[in-house]
Amino acid sequence: MNIGGYIRDVFGDTDPRKMPLHLFFGARSIDYDSAVRANITKQHFSVCPRHWYMDATFQCEECHREFLFSVQEQQFWYEERRFWIDSQPRKCAPCRKQDRRKKNLKQQYDIDLAEALSSKDLKAKKAIIAILDELASIGFQLAKRTTAHRDLLLHQIRKSEAGPSAAPNGDPASSVNHNSNDLSGPPSVS
Repeated sequence: MNIGGYIRDVFGDTDPRKMPLHLFFGARSIDYDSAVRANITKQHFSVCPRHWYMDATFQCEECHREFLFSVQEQQFWYEERRFWIDSQPRKCAPCRKQDRRKKNLKQQYDIDLAEALSSKDLKAKKAIIAILDELASIGFQLAKRTTAHRDLLLHQIRKSEAGPSAAPNGDPASSVNHNSNDLSGPPSVS
């Protein structure tokens, strides 16, 4: 910024080393040599824009591995996605991807469960079990109610596949009370 013939750097406008460090809070390292000029007209900020993007290394709060928040990723975040410039990733890309997968699976479960429980469609029942199995395989703790839904669906599948002439004796799931009143309320994975 030129004020009265004097050049004054505001928030690192002319030098990436003069950018406020809160824009890289928690960074293990910042590579100033990788600095690329940002287009601040495409950013969301209140007082201080992010004049430069620089490769920065952070530690993932999930897996604790270090990851690079690259210049290109920052441009995408702040200019394309228009995230606030104060935001930064707390998790590495693989952990963020796994979080999105968990969220999508939980949403799919919530959408499809009621129909799977009430229908005779084995494919729908098996799809719900597959969702729950995948959630469990990626470390998601299933609630007791969700486990009860899974057990009920398995029982319904076994009963349907065994046919109407199958005797309930010998089937351990047949001794479980699957009264719909035991599973009242909106289904959810918590």
